[in-house]
Amino acid sequence: MNVFNLSIVWKLIIYMIFLSILPIFIVGGTSYFYSSHALKNQVDNYTNSLIINQEELIELQIKQVEALSGQIASLSTITDALRNADHNIDSFNNLATKARVGYTLNRFLNIDGIVSIDLFSKTDTHFHVGYSLINNQIDEDVKNRLLNIGNTNRTRVVWPGIEPNVSLDSRDQFTLPAVRSITEINRETLNLELVGTIIVNFSADHLFEQISKTKIGDDGYILIVDQNERIIYHPDKARIGSQYDLPIPLQRITNSIDSVISDIQDETYVFNHIESRTTGWHIISVIPESSFYKHASTVNTFIMFIIIVCLLLVILVALYLSRTIVAPIRNITESFKKYQRGQLDLSSRMEASGKDEISELIAWYNAFLATQQQRQESEIQLVRAKRDAEKANKAKSEFLSSMSHELRTPLNSILGFAQLLKNSKKTPLTERQQTQMKFIIDGGEHLIGLIDEVLDLAKIEAGKMTLNYDAVSTCNLIHECLAFMKTIRNDKNVTFYDETPSDVPYLWADPLRAKQILLNLLTNAMKYNIQNGEVWVSAHIQDEKTLRIQVRDSGKGIPADQQSELFQPFSRLGEETKQIAGTGIGLFLSKKLISEMNGSIGVESTEGKGSIFWVDFPITENQESCEAPILSQAPSPVFSNLGSEKKHILYVEDNSANVSLMEDIIDELEDIHLSSVHTAELGIALAEKEQFDTIILDINLPGMSGIEAVGHLKALDKTLNVPIIALSANATPDGINEALSSGFDQYLTKPIDVAQLLEALKDCLNKPN
Repeated sequence: MNVFNLSIVWKLIIYMIFLSILPIFIVGGTSYFYSSHALKNQVDNYTNSLIINQEELIELQIKQVEALSGQIASLSTITDALRNADHNIDSFNNLATKARVGYTLNRFLNIDGIVSIDLFSKTDTHFHVGYSLINNQIDEDVKNRLLNIGNTNRTRVVWPGIEPNVSLDSRDQFTLPAVRSITEINRETLNLELVGTIIVNFSADHLFEQISKTKIGDDGYILIVDQNERIIYHPDKARIGSQYDLPIPLQRITNSIDSVISDIQDETYVFNHIESRTTGWHIISVIPESSFYKHASTVNTFIMFIIIVCLLLVILVALYLSRTIVAPIRNITESFKKYQRGQLDLSSRMEASGKDEISELIAWYNAFLATQQQRQESEIQLVRAKRDAEKANKAKSEFLSSMSHELRTPLNSILGFAQLLKNSKKTPLTERQQTQMKFIIDGGEHLIGLIDEVLDLAKIEAGKMTLNYDAVSTCNLIHECLAFMKTIRNDKNVTFYDETPSDVPYLWADPLRAKQILLNLLTNAMKYNIQNGEVWVSAHIQDEKTLRIQVRDSGKGIPADQQSELFQPFSRLGEETKQIAGTGIGLFLSKKLISEMNGSIGVESTEGKGSIFWVDFPITENQESCEAPILSQAPSPVFSNLGSEKKHILYVEDNSANVSLMEDIIDELEDIHLSSVHTAELGIALAEKEQFDTIILDINLPGMSGIEAVGHLKALDKTLNVPIIALSANATPDGINEALSSGFDQYLTKPIDVAQLLEALKDCLNKPN
């Protein structure tokens, strides 16, 4: 049997046979682990009992000192001396008092460890007894700190920790002071009053000699730290009185219930802690962790020898398995990494040897590469097709935008001159000519509407339609649209009725697009109605999130088999053969717009009984009731006087037909003079020389554009406050916003609406500069 042809199961079995030496490692490691931890627990228990003993020893000495201070505080000799020290007495009596106090206190110095006893009256009179009888120098900072501590805690003895000796003449640099206030009851007020303060100074050196006798192993030691993190005891006597400075925070040790392990100077230490019940001092044992494992080193050495032998055997087996199993898997893994980074050559293949599971894995991996290679080729073709489609879509958008500009430019002359002729006061038209002129204007406006609808449709299909959502009053929306319908031609004498209740909620939609959709439905209801027909508009809540607006007409209805074609582009259901104007885009565009606003549109119609077109809008949380619409004033006559003073207007336009149209429009007005130039540069130069009341500026000019020109004009002191009107064939929202943000006061689009132009001129000419 060829071992290289074994299945991967047999190879793993062989590997596990060699791996059976692991129990030796497990048993040895476990025994080492538990023996080490057993030793550690023993050391922990020992050190805990040791620091408890030290704590009890310290507590015993503290109790002795506190009892001593209580006895002193209860002596009438002491209280009288402190009380009388506040009165003016002669030097002889003063010396006698100090002698009595010294004699009284001297018999309390027989307790081991007490360095001195100091008494301070309220007036800072000082009595002292100790190893040094002369005590002329006092550390005022230490004294004031200790007296303040005593005054703050009058009912008990306070151990503030290690402090510099209050007596500078003493041989002990640091002491452990016990501070107690001496008080008495005032017989008149019955209040507890301070008589003085007693400070019993316990020797830090005495505590050092006691604790230094305690040994914890070879390298362990005990550390005592007071509540202010100052060292009370340390094996290095020079560090007594200094601040705690070990790398491990003291709070981490004191807050832990169990042992704390931390590294100090490349050595791991174990910390155990107990807190003094009376003083709040921290008694800490510090033991190197290495001391726990010294006795387990023999077991450790033997285990390490066995492990090394085992590792050598495992390495030999691993070398074999690496060649037969690990290497192919590693190659496949690296290939997948390259595939993830996009660096893998999908045409490459791995070679398989043998008939085991690894060879089967390699075969399936090669099959995967072949599949991905085919997929990559398909994706390349898809990306190429998408790029071509985007290029075509961009070309279509550019074409539509260009066509819009090119159509608006001649329509500007057609509609402009038509409006001029129709409303001229100097050369009024006959009634027949007025009718003919109205047909010209209606045809031009129909073309403008068609251009706008085609552009909107192109924006939606290109995903470039921007919607500005807001809360829209349903009542106001319907009232405004019905008011607009009264201003347009109504040959069939159709009557509109508003059946909207006053408490309908607000819509969440783009106000402009919502009005566009509703006007389209109302216009269709009027155009395709019967003579003297009727149209009813209503609104009601469809569900908790939707409000439905319905437009019902009295027309002839729509056959059921044609209703599916209603919302298709350029579909007019045969009406294109009749004289009813229309593009066949309105309903399709309305469906696209309402879909963008998360709504829907539909129709219910019965042939011969009229139709109901409905549109569903999302409801906003703002549920305010609608208010009555504000009716605007009727527009003034087209060619009324714009003011009583003579005005001067500058018109910058490169198209001669547009210049002629503007000249004829201004000619109809009184007391207004028009100057025109064909470039922005000439316009700026002329504006610097002459005074103008208003400037009309085209956007697309040869050389400097209108956007650049308005910046120059607003920078000149002479034209800073002169109103500037933009007049351009660019009717896109982006173009309008860019112009207004650059400094234009108003923006008008071509073709010119003469009434709108005159209204804009009226606003600008009457505006104070």
